[in-house]
Amino acid sequence: MQQNINLYLFLPRTTKSFLTFLGMKYICFSFLLFLMIFYIFSLWGEHRQTQRIDNIHGQLNKIQNRIAAIQAQYPLINLNQGNSTAQKLQKELDESNKTAEFFSRNKEVSSYFIGFAKAVVPGVWLDNIQIALDQKKITLYGYAVNSKSVQQFMNHLTDPKELEGMHFQMSEWNKSEIKKESLLRFVIANAEGSWPI
Repeated sequence: MQQNINLYLFLPRTTKSFLTFLGMKYICFSFLLFLMIFYIFSLWGEHRQTQRIDNIHGQLNKIQNRIAAIQAQYPLINLNQGNSTAQKLQKELDESNKTAEFFSRNKEVSSYFIGFAKAVVPGVWLDNIQIALDQKKITLYGYAVNSKSVQQFMNHLTDPKELEGMHFQMSEWNKSEIKKESLLRFVIANAEGSWPI
């Protein structure tokens, strides 16, 4: 007796799997393609952001340049201290008006300035003149190149008719250095009781 058995049915069956080598290749390729597209889009977004920042910086620089040009053209305008600048200008204007009013009421003071101008010699300059009419006191502050110039200036103070009757004395002097140059700082005042009639 002979019997035929089909052994084919007993062989292990190979099932087709989706994760074959070719399938894995497609999955990896798709994943890499997705990563590349994502990377390109992120670079593009970063580039656009950088362009926007550069554009904003360019506009800011233009505005700052315009502000600097306006401030250079109008130096008294200070955008940070507008009120204080206006108050300072008003104060200077008030002081100028007081000075003008003082000189218009006291004609003799103007003549003193003419006398000082006539007495000045080369190498001497005044930087402050204080006149106290109520105390009958005139004090001159200035600089000289050397002591000889100061002596000449004091001698010339007796010459002008505008200063007639006044006698001046050196009240103090010392060496001073301005812009790396050695100068004499002096203070001259009229002597007690020497005031023009």
